[in-house]
Amino acid sequence: MIMNKFIVLGIALLTVVATSAETIWVNGNKITGTTSLSTGGGTVSYNASTKVLTINNVVCDRSGSDKNGIDCKDVTNLTINMTGTNSLKANDASSVICGGTVTINIASGVTNFISTAGSQNAIGMYGCNLTLTGAGKLYLQSDNGSAIQGREGVSSLKMKLAYCDIKSSSYDLYNISQWRIYDYHNENAYFINADEHTLQCLVDLLNTQEAIINNFKKIGEEADNLLLQIYKQLKLHYMPNAEEQVNKIIDELIGDNDHDDDI
Repeated sequence: MIMNKFIVLGIALLTVVATSAETIWVNGNKITGTTSLSTGGGTVSYNASTKVLTINNVVCDRSGSDKNGIDCKDVTNLTINMTGTNSLKANDASSVICGGTVTINIASGVTNFISTAGSQNAIGMYGCNLTLTGAGKLYLQSDNGSAIQGREGVSSLKMKLAYCDIKSSSYDLYNISQWRIYDYHNENAYFINADEHTLQCLVDLLNTQEAIINNFKKIGEEADNLLLQIYKQLKLHYMPNAEEQVNKIIDELIGDNDHDDDI
């Protein structure tokens, strides 16, 4: 009889732990299973079996310590799809805190992750393997801290975004053990663990690269010079095959020339 009580108690404790481990908070709403709700003028839905959280047209403006916009640091193998126009603002907290393996997909529209006070971050990582990806636009802002920061444990970051703008009062990226930024249109173009201070510069270069190719196709030498300067910077930050890509794109824009001395 005593043994049975211990078994029942053990099962009860395991159930409590499992439930707690799967908790997600969005704009102050607690999500522990498959859910659909309205908040911040938009909708939030969560499929517990696939671990896909979808946030659509949500505006949140929270104040107070630990009042984060999204708190998913206890859930791993999570995908967050951001659709429509979203603005998650946290005063004295982080816009997003995450742990485990998480993918944030800016699927469409515009998403703002903003932290305004308290030495917090737009995205705070707690032993997280984070991927930021998507065809939409992502704006990250931290008025009193780093935009993306590893806060506890060992964290890594992969960015493959069509557009990203970063503003921070200190570092754009801080305390991340390994990070990699990909060109959204070219899987083979990426940077590995460059200087944290240069993160926004690198993002700007990636965002500018396609615009230059599109806008300067008929300008000849000016396009040549602009592309050359950009790719010189890319090469300095460990972009694989930078020289080959420089010459290939310049050839496409101004014809086949000898560029051996360009880089």
